[in-house]
Amino acid sequence: AQFVFSSSAMNSHNLSMLRGSSYLTSSQDVEISFTHVTSQISNQIVRDCITLDDPALLRGVRVNHVLKHWGHMLSESAGNGGTYGLSRQVPHVDAFISHNWSTPRRAKFCALALQFHLQPALCCTGSVALLLTWLSSSGKLPMLQFIDEDGNERYFGGYCLLCCPPLFIIALFCWQEIAAYCAPCLSSVCFLDKACIHQTDENRKRASIKRLAMFLRFARSMLVVYSDAYLQRLWTVYELASFLLLHPGGDLRIIHIFLPILVCSGTLLHWFGALVWCFIRLQPVSEASPSKDYGLFRSYAHLFILLPAVYIACLVLRCALRKQAVVQEHVQSFDVVKAECLVESDRALVHSNIANFMKAMKLVNKKASLQETLIRFNELVRYGLPKAIVRSSGSWGIGYLHAFAIFLSQGLLGLDTLASDLWHHTPARTLVLTFSASVLFHAAILPLLLGAGVRVIRCMLHVSEHRLVEVYLVATALGACCVGIGCFMLINKLCKLAEHSDVALAAWVTIVVMLFAATMYSFRQTITCGLGRRPSLEGTRDLSSFARQVSNEGQRGKRSSRCTIDEESDSEESSSSMNDGNLAPVQDKPLRTPGMWPTPPVVTLCADDPVESIFSSIRSDLSEIASNPDELLPKQQEDAQSSR
Repeated sequence: AQFVFSSSAMNSHNLSMLRGSSYLTSSQDVEISFTHVTSQISNQIVRDCITLDDPALLRGVRVNHVLKHWGHMLSESAGNGGTYGLSRQVPHVDAFISHNWSTPRRAKFCALALQFHLQPALCCTGSVALLLTWLSSSGKLPMLQFIDEDGNERYFGGYCLLCCPPLFIIALFCWQEIAAYCAPCLSSVCFLDKACIHQTDENRKRASIKRLAMFLRFARSMLVVYSDAYLQRLWTVYELASFLLLHPGGDLRIIHIFLPILVCSGTLLHWFGALVWCFIRLQPVSEASPSKDYGLFRSYAHLFILLPAVYIACLVLRCALRKQAVVQEHVQSFDVVKAECLVESDRALVHSNIANFMKAMKLVNKKASLQETLIRFNELVRYGLPKAIVRSSGSWGIGYLHAFAIFLSQGLLGLDTLASDLWHHTPARTLVLTFSASVLFHAAILPLLLGAGVRVIRCMLHVSEHRLVEVYLVATALGACCVGIGCFMLINKLCKLAEHSDVALAAWVTIVVMLFAATMYSFRQTITCGLGRRPSLEGTRDLSSFARQVSNEGQRGKRSSRCTIDEESDSEESSSSMNDGNLAPVQDKPLRTPGMWPTPPVVTLCADDPVESIFSSIRSDLSEIASNPDELLPKQQEDAQSSR
C-alpha cells in the first residue's frame, strides 16, 4: 500500500527526517512506502548512522577533479588538506563512487572516464563530424575519386571517418582536462572518501566514517567500479549493503574495469574495417581488381581482410564475458563474514551496522542473532545484486551506448556518404534513403548482431579445450562477417528498389521501424539507465519483494494458527517458521496464502504528526480484519480453501 499526500501537511521536522530517502526529490508531493521509509525513523541506532547532524560533513567533489591528471587522486588512499579542499559542502551528491584502493589507478580511471565521459565524447565527436560534413558537401575540402558498386565514378571525402574516431578516444580520456577550463560547473558532483572525508582532523574523520551510510542516503546513485577484489573487502561490502537497504531498487550502476578495454578495442577494430571498406573503393584499387564485378570482388576482399579483425574482436568479447561470469560466481558465493578488513577492529562495527539496518528495515526478525542476520544479508545480496547488474549492463552484458560507440565508424561513414551525395546534388528521395540505411545499420542492425554474438559466445564459455575454443571463435567470426556483409548488401538492394517504387518504400519504412523497435526492446535496461533513470517507487519492486517475502513468512505462522483450514499443515508451517525466532528460507515456501489478508506493516511516524491518526485508524482496521479470518467474505474463504 502507498499513500500520497501533500508535504504541506507535514511539519519541517518530518520533512528533514525523510529528505534523504531516495523517493524524495523536492518539497512537492511525498510518497511513502510502508515497507522501507518509516523504519528509518523508528530505529534509533539506524537514525544515528544516517542523520546529518552537521551539514558541513556532507561534501562532494567534481568528477573532473577526481579524474584530473589521469586519475592521480585514485593512486593511493592517503589524503591531505589539499585533496579535502577540492570538495565543498553540498545538499546531495550525484554519484557515490565505491571502489577498492588495491585496484590499479589506470583501470579505475578508464572505468570512470567511460562512465562519465562517454556522452560528452560522443557529442563532441558528432559536432566535429557535422562540421566536416558541411565543409565536404560545400566543396571547401578536396575530394577523392571512388568507384561505386555500379562502376560509376564518385567523389568521396572520408574526413569524418578519418579524423573522428581518434578524436572520440582522445575526448573520452581527456574530457576532464577540457571541462576543467571550459565548463567546470557542468561536471557531476560525486563522493570520493579521499576528498570528502577530512584526512587530518581525526575527530571529523571518525564522525564521517561513522556516518558513511549518511553519504549514501544523500546520494542519487551509486557507481561501483568492480574488480575481482570488490566483494572481498569489508568496507566496500558495507557501502553496497547501505545502498541496497537505503535505496531499494535504486540507481546502482556497476562498471567492470575490463569494459573500457572492450569498448576501445571494438571501436578501433571497427574503424579499421571501415578504412578497409574505403580503401578497396579507391579508383586505383578498383581498376586493379581482376574481376569486372566490383561488388562481388569487394565483398570477398572485405570478408578476408576483416576476418582477422573480427576474430580478435571475438577474443576480446569472450574475455569480457568470462569476466562477467566470474562476477556472477562471486555474487552467488558471497559471504560477508569472509570479507577482508585491513583494521580487524572495524569488523565488529560493520557487522553491527549491517545487522541494525536489516532489523530496522524489517528484513529479519528483531530477535534474530547476529549470525542469522548476516546470513539473511548474504541472501539479500545474492538476490538483489544480479538484478542490479542486469539493469546496469543489460541482459547481453553490454549497454546500448557502448555498442553505439563501438560501431561509431559506421555512422561517420554514413555522414561522409551524405556529404558526397550533397556534393553530387543527388535527388532528395535517394539521399534520404541512403542516409537512413546508414543510420539503421549503425544504430540498430550492428548492435543486434553484437547481442547475437554475445549469446553465441556465451554458450561456449564452459569449454576449456584451447583448440575447440579457437575453432568455435573462427566459425563465429566468419559467420559474423558473412551476416554483416549480407545485411549490408540486402539493405542497399532494398534502398534501390525504394527509390522507384512506393510499395518498396512502405516496406522499407516498416522494416526500419521494426528493427529500431527490436533494438530498443533488447537494450531497454541500459537505454533507461543511460537517459538518467532516477530511483522511484516503481523501481523498488526488485529488492522490496525480498522484504515482502520475509514479512509474509513472519506473519504466515501467526495466521495459520488461527485458521481452521488444514490445521495439521498449518501447525507444521508455523513451528518451522517461528522456531527460536528464525525465519524459514525464502525459496522454500510460497509468499502467502491466496485469499487471505496479510497483516499490514507497521508505519511509525512522529507522534505529533497529523497523518499519524489516519495511519493508526487504518492499521487498527486492517489488524482487526487479519485477526478475524472467520469473518472474511465467503468468496475469500472459498479461494483460501481451493488454494489449500
